Amino acid sequence: MVILMGGGLGTQNLAASEMVAGVLAEAARRDICVSAICAAPTVLEKAGMLKSKRVTAFPDVQNELTDSVVDGGPAVVDGKIVTGRSAGVALQFAHELAKLLVGQQKANEVVANLYPEK
Repeated sequence: MVILMGGGLGTQNLAASEMVAGVLAEAARRDICVSAICAAPTVLEKAGMLKSKRVTAFPDVQNELTDSVVDGGPAVVDGKIVTGRSAGVALQFAHELAKLLVGQQKANEVVANLYPEK
């Protein structure tokens, strides 16, 4: 799994990196899950990975996602692409990633342990 964290300057650096472009190309070739949160989905857009995919991103950059269908939800999964809207939804984003890695039941158990009932 490849996970790209967002943020203005960080996202610009990711988008400009040849190494990141190479990792994303290899992930696509191997059909590996790729995820991005906040502004980082724009890096996936630049890499050509979001064509016709349902996605979300930080509201200020959603208009840059022209190859995809912007959902705007907190965390969106479309096949092996997972996107998150912002740092404020990091738990929902992580829950979607966990479901892909270990399955729904185990992921739900982990989340339940984060918020145990009294």
